[in-house]
Amino acid sequence: MTELEKVVAEALSDGGLVQGVLSGPRPKAPEGVRRVTIRPVRLRGKDQYQLAYQAERSVTHRNLLADEARAVVTTLLRDAFREARLETADADITVRVNRHGEARVKHSAAQHQPKEAAHDRAKPRPLPEGTPHDFLVRLGIMTQDGRVVASRQDKYRQVNRFLEMVQDVAGHLPQQGPVRVVDFGCGRSTLTFALYHALKQTLGLEPTVTGLDVRADTVRECEEHARELGYEGLSFHEGRIEDWAAEGPVDLVVCLHACDTATDDALAQAVRWKAKVILAVPCCQHELQDRIQAEPLQAMLRHGIVRERLASLATDCLRAELLESAGYSTRIMEFVETEHTPKNLLLRALRRPDAPDQFHPSEAYLALKAFWHAGPRLEGSLWTEEVRR
Repeated sequence: MTELEKVVAEALSDGGLVQGVLSGPRPKAPEGVRRVTIRPVRLRGKDQYQLAYQAERSVTHRNLLADEARAVVTTLLRDAFREARLETADADITVRVNRHGEARVKHSAAQHQPKEAAHDRAKPRPLPEGTPHDFLVRLGIMTQDGRVVASRQDKYRQVNRFLEMVQDVAGHLPQQGPVRVVDFGCGRSTLTFALYHALKQTLGLEPTVTGLDVRADTVRECEEHARELGYEGLSFHEGRIEDWAAEGPVDLVVCLHACDTATDDALAQAVRWKAKVILAVPCCQHELQDRIQAEPLQAMLRHGIVRERLASLATDCLRAELLESAGYSTRIMEFVETEHTPKNLLLRALRRPDAPDQFHPSEAYLALKAFWHAGPRLEGSLWTEEVRR
């Protein structure tokens, strides 16, 4: 047994590993993968190791039993990565591998507290694994016996996180009579189905949910799913946000991953409707990317990737402050962990009882806009010419 095989066997034995990271990709590393993280998990009563292959914009997971995990990690270190940091219950192990596959190993005292394995010890989820849920089975996320399909684990986690947020705001929705919901840019509508299921089955409300999307084929597919599931209060329509006219008041507006200024259009429509709750996950915030000019940050803004990220954060903070000005208590929250998706921020807005009839941008918004020398499309949709004069 080589030194490399020995150290991997030592770290990945008897549940001793807390977490590990392989870094420094070589030419033989899987295409686009920058690093691999390793953590112990317990799935369906079996101790396993989960390997997360992290690329620039995606993460692929493999769950392996101990013997297979040891073999895979050894091969990756010998052929594909230059370095590993393996944290065990007793020690931190640093491994550096040269191009001949020879390992230099350094042990140091553990600098962490042992962590529990994930999954089986996690807090209960709104839609627990092991219980088949009709829409998850229909959409290919669960099997008939309630097991989550391996390739759909990220979507399953996203659904549960979204439903936790829905449960948190349920008290702001009508507890009797219909609850009217509009989902702008619903796409394949996994979360739309989850929302209807939660409002109807879990919370015992009377939802009327409308999903809106511009793609006719996607709308037809979603309509077929709703019909087969018997979700009578769920419907789908083809159309654009700015053209949609609601038949009566709207209680909850959802906008998940609508691209760029489509998020602004959805937020503006929700404010016009005086929706009680708004849940929006912005995406592709490019509108301000070429316009922000904050002088103290020019050394940062000259870097393209930094400018892009700062523009996204600035856009969402400006949107949040505009919603505050329009009478909403607004928070920017983590939607899902960044290891699953880089689009991980959610705007949650709850309409206040003292919400004004007319919109006036707050001093905080105007100061933020002045700093960045730009404001989002949402401002123009809310702040009328009459108010500006």
